[in-house]
Amino acid sequence: MTKVYNKNMGGARLSVKVRQLIACWLDSSAHLQHCPDVPSLQRWEATIETWVTKDCYPLLVRREVGSHGGERQIHVGTGRALAACDNSPAEWIFRRCLEGTVLTPDELFRRLSDRSLPAEQKLPVTRFLGARDERRCEYTGSFNRLPTFADENYHVVHIFDVGMDKKGRIIDLPLPMLILHSRRLLSPSNIVLVRSDLAGLVDFKCFRAEVLAWKQRRGIPVPAWLGSAEKVRTAGARR
Repeated sequence: MTKVYNKNMGGARLSVKVRQLIACWLDSSAHLQHCPDVPSLQRWEATIETWVTKDCYPLLVRREVGSHGGERQIHVGTGRALAACDNSPAEWIFRRCLEGTVLTPDELFRRLSDRSLPAEQKLPVTRFLGARDERRCEYTGSFNRLPTFADENYHVVHIFDVGMDKKGRIIDLPLPMLILHSRRLLSPSNIVLVRSDLAGLVDFKCFRAEVLAWKQRRGIPVPAWLGSAEKVRTAGARR
């Protein structure tokens, strides 16, 4: 009898093992102790939704290469203020969410814009802000004197990638694109903490679908824009 070798069999077996490994990690105490409670998640989602949809608040957007976190820019088409940042505000919000501390949009704006606040009370827009940049930037919050999840050997991972994959100046991009980007960037529902020694898990294509499936099994509500495990798996299969 001729033995038929299926070249895809190894890949299929590996995919199953990877999904099992991700599921094991999701149910582990290392992950569960870094999961916010549902009421805090929902209240923060409401704050962020108000923030991104109302023009009176600056949109927090990931800075361009060559620019600095903390810079205030003005959107060309609408005149809306943009606050250049890295992942720092997302990490800060997620930590507050874990603690069960929820801010209103106005409170969050004060943390972002009030230069007189003590450093530990400000909303960080960048990991480090030097004295020169602090003098010239509109928004001066940083992680200079704050603990980070990296200090605890955890990575802050966005389930849905927040990169815009667009060239050109941020101020020229369509405002709806920037709003969606800011929503994805800040949302605690779009973040998981992954231990540094397991960071490689996030590179697998099935990671996002498995996290969403776990949330669904646990009855954890997710924003509509985050999608569902079924939709993510279908989209991945079509690629």
